Amino acid sequence: MVATMLVSWSLDRYGARHSYLLAFALFGLGTLVSALSPTMLVFVGGQAFQGAGEGLLIGLGFAVIRSTLPAEGEADSAARRVILGPAALSAVGIAAAARSGAAAK
Repeated sequence: MVATMLVSWSLDRYGARHSYLLAFALFGLGTLVSALSPTMLVFVGGQAFQGAGEGLLIGLGFAVIRSTLPAEGEADSAARRVILGPAALSAVGIAAAARSGAAAK
């Protein structure tokens, strides 16, 4: 939550590319520290770094999409992706499952 509030500052100061690199580095560092942690305290610290990186990544994604899409079509475009994306993937999954079931007979 705290890292998400730093998105605007990071974008203004470093730009989108460097902000994404910073977020991925924090996330990767947190993952590495957690994976190699000798104690629970170090593990929790690694998870904190991971959470900070993830918070930045989520906020950066929304900020970059918001600045890239045109304002008038933004709601329509986002609604189509939110509604049609999962529906299309579900249809593909159902079709694949039905086809594999038919092939097994």
